[in-house]
Amino acid sequence: MSLQVKFALWVLLILTASVACLGYGIYGSRRVLASAQEARLRSFVALETANGLIKTVDETRDLFLQILNEQDGSLMESVAEHESAFQALVDSLKVRGEGEELDAIQRDYATYTNDGKLLLARFIKDKNLDAVRKQASQIGPLARALNERISGYRRFQERRFQGSLRIIESHAQRLSALSMAVGGILILCVLGMMLWLGTVLRPIRTLTRYVQSLRDGDLESALTIAKRSDEIFVLQTGFEEMRLALKAHVTDLETKVRERTRSLELAQKEIHDVFQSIEQGIFTFAVADIALSPQASRRTTMLFGVETLAGVSLAELLRLSPEQESQLREWVKMIAHPSRVRHWAYFKRLFPLKELWVEAGGITRCLQLDCQPILTEGILTRVMILATDITATRQMEKQLDLERQQKTDFLDYVNALLAAEPGEIKEFLDDVGGIVANLRELPRARWQGHGEWIRGRAHTLKGLAGMFGLHPLTRILHAIENDLEQAGKEMGELADPPPTWVSRLEHELANIEGVRHRIYGKYETSLPVNRDRYEALLADLKNGELREPDKVLKRVLRLKVRSFEEHCRKYRYLVEHYRGFSDKRVEDLEIGHPMDAVDDGPMEACHECIVHLIRNALDHGLEDRVEQERLGKKGRICIDHSQEEAWFVLLVSDNGRGVDADAVTSAAVAQGVVSEADAAAMTQEQKCDLIFREGVTTRHRVNEYSGRGLGLHVVREQMEHLGGRVEVISEPGQGSVFRLRIPL
Repeated sequence: MSLQVKFALWVLLILTASVACLGYGIYGSRRVLASAQEARLRSFVALETANGLIKTVDETRDLFLQILNEQDGSLMESVAEHESAFQALVDSLKVRGEGEELDAIQRDYATYTNDGKLLLARFIKDKNLDAVRKQASQIGPLARALNERISGYRRFQERRFQGSLRIIESHAQRLSALSMAVGGILILCVLGMMLWLGTVLRPIRTLTRYVQSLRDGDLESALTIAKRSDEIFVLQTGFEEMRLALKAHVTDLETKVRERTRSLELAQKEIHDVFQSIEQGIFTFAVADIALSPQASRRTTMLFGVETLAGVSLAELLRLSPEQESQLREWVKMIAHPSRVRHWAYFKRLFPLKELWVEAGGITRCLQLDCQPILTEGILTRVMILATDITATRQMEKQLDLERQQKTDFLDYVNALLAAEPGEIKEFLDDVGGIVANLRELPRARWQGHGEWIRGRAHTLKGLAGMFGLHPLTRILHAIENDLEQAGKEMGELADPPPTWVSRLEHELANIEGVRHRIYGKYETSLPVNRDRYEALLADLKNGELREPDKVLKRVLRLKVRSFEEHCRKYRYLVEHYRGFSDKRVEDLEIGHPMDAVDDGPMEACHECIVHLIRNALDHGLEDRVEQERLGKKGRICIDHSQEEAWFVLLVSDNGRGVDADAVTSAAVAQGVVSEADAAAMTQEQKCDLIFREGVTTRHRVNEYSGRGLGLHVVREQMEHLGGRVEVISEPGQGSVFRLRIPL
């Protein structure tokens, strides 16, 4: 039998005894209480009623005497009231089961009252007092006998009450005896359970000591297993099996630890090899005395040009000046405090040697230094330095700075060339070029004695360059002037100026000429431009809104008044591209009045409209290949322009099928753009005008060029936005002409 079953049986036995004792105690207490209550109630009521009967008899007798003495017959009605009260008392006792005795009392009382009433009636009638008294002597014993009978009934009730009390006492004694018996049973159950627990706890304590020995590492001591049929036996067997398994596992673990130790040694060697092959220089120094550790990556010795760090100080390794070494020592003092480690990110930013230029093996490198803390039990003991070669990065940044400077110089030159008269700029550049050519051709033997003249010319050219706003050339001339002055102080007289002076001037003049040529092109001293754009460009340059050279050059080139052909040349690729898209036969884009000078403004404003109109003409206007061959036609698209007073007029035409007004109207009705009634009332011109409505298209399938009903709608919206208008003139079989009118 298992421990759980045994324990459950003991608990069940104790609970049963407890519930039985408690239940019987509650039941017995209620019975005793009810019996006592009932006996008290019945006895009290009977005694009180008996007293009431005696009182009623006495009151009846007194009433008879009163009537006799007062000779008042009207009081006879009160006798009836006493009879009713007596009858009510008797009835209340009958309800509680006292029938026979009460019937006898009631009969005696009735006889007594009847005789009394007869006696009084005779007395009232005959007025014979003697006869009445004689008769009364016979009624008096009846009253006494009635009182005696009622008193006997009262004594009977008292005896009955005493008997009930004896019964209640008997019940209480039995309840007490039963409670003592149940209590004894409970005590025996508890004692039995304690004995059973003792048999369970002893082996458990043994198991506890055994487990303690296992925890202390004793895997050799075996557990003595007692044969039992409960869980204790299972625990003992399980712990012993666990000991044997743990012993085997420990043995296996020791073997694995030895193997793992060998693996870690190999891994440590591999880490050391990786550390030596890493691309960063890594080394450490002590916080206490800033002494270098001899352990360092191989890259460290290469970057700093030393064979080993042994015997080398940190200042010697990093080539620190006395001021830099002092700053480093101050920083180390700051981080040496234990509380500073929590704020390492802040103190890392204060590291004074973030970047150093170091010369090693004839090579100068730019090294970026990073520092990381090394903690021992939470205390900063060493600092690790990671040195990264960023020479290539710095050289690239230098090149980017040079390119940025070149862009700035370009902007300065554009500003200067646009602000000055082209003829004056050209004259100045010619003068500078002549001086440079003379210096280049001047024999070295004749440099002697010309130092002052050369410096004077450089100073004059610097002033002129500043006047024209050629600031980069001004800086170069200023630097040359300083170099010439310094050379004169050192040598007394200029003997052999470095040839780089002349080369620098020639190179800068070439830059200025290149910018000037890109701006003026074939024009030497003048450039026809749009005045409003020219003034807007100057304002943007002065305000600093234009800085990128490409954007500045683009704005400058837009100042030119170009021919109509130059404006329309870019649209030819649309026709060329469509030839690869469709099998239609299309000639090259025809440009009317190609050499007319046209301002950029209207052409740029109409750019998107022109694209949509050409695409529409290609895909909608021209017939397909089969129809073209049948008609013997070849597709042709022409773009032309004219000016009507204050309007710039642009014409895009084709020689295709023309606009089918009925087909356009049917498409508009089918797509819900107009109703059938409205369509029926339209003129031919209004029907043609439906092609500019959004969503109207005669294409049943969408392709790359058309089918969405948006292109011509965009054209109308754009023209309305510009304050102009678009109209179409079409003749079936002959083609269409789209006429754009833009206000100048």
